[in-house]
Amino acid sequence: MWQFLKQKISNEISACVTKIAEKINLRNVVYATEAQKILSIFNNITARLNTIWIFSFLVMSTQDSTRLYCSICKRRVKGFKNRSGLQRHETLKHMFYNTLPSHIQPVPDSELSHLKKAIIKELQKRLKNHYTAVGKQVFSVHCSEDAFVGIFKNHITRYSPCGSFYLCSFKGEKAFDEIGKILDDENWGNVNMEKVN
Repeated sequence: MWQFLKQKISNEISACVTKIAEKINLRNVVYATEAQKILSIFNNITARLNTIWIFSFLVMSTQDSTRLYCSICKRRVKGFKNRSGLQRHETLKHMFYNTLPSHIQPVPDSELSHLKKAIIKELQKRLKNHYTAVGKQVFSVHCSEDAFVGIFKNHITRYSPCGSFYLCSFKGEKAFDEIGKILDDENWGNVNMEKVN
């Protein structure tokens, strides 16, 4: 009887071990299948990344990213090594370019009138009523781009996208009156020395 019991326990343990081994093997097969899927996805992604890298390398080698190109020219044939080369190109080829950029926003009239008064004050400080001050005068205004364009938009003779500057030029006998109309003050040139100091 003891032998029979021993055999029965051994058979049951063997059956349990076999079931557990089958489950482990089945689980391993599932794990192996999942691992194969993950490996396949990884290989696919790696192949795509290599393709993208090769494509981006080809694009970078055909378009030199170290060069600067003129935003005014229609054809982008010649690139410039540095900013001064591009600025020289703009000065020589696009001397009269005055198309305003699209990012300019309107400025309230109250801000423009305040800026006009400040410009008049600065002009009165700089312009002298002396014969040595006759001739070309250069004057720079430090203000927002939107405000400058708001005041001088119809009188801008040159805009440089590379240098980010605007140029207005007033010449001749009517220049004084023209500036007066722009600044809404016909007497802008009459300097009151007490107010200037």
